Amino acid sequence: MPIPKSMALDELPEGYKLRRPIALTAHRDGEYYWVTSATGFLHGVGLTVKEAKEDYAYALIEYYELLKKQKRLSPRLRSYLDQLNAVIIVPNYEQI
Repeated sequence: MPIPKSMALDELPEGYKLRRPIALTAHRDGEYYWVTSATGFLHGVGLTVKEAKEDYAYALIEYYELLKKQKRLSPRLRSYLDQLNAVIIVPNYEQI
């Protein structure tokens, strides 16, 4: 069965939301699938395309939170954080 080459990530776990979908490309390497975005600085891996997409979503959140905690960032990492700030909406648990 052919894998879908292009898809969109439109949901994030753990209450995070996206301002707009993130375009992803799926690949297959042996028994594993992996997905990445055009920026290429993150990827997700799984036994299915769905698992790889979910893995990407968790990796995106983890990377975002890691960058936010840093007091100093290189220009490149600052650029990545700016890109993520433009698309990720952080959950506000105080409103729940």
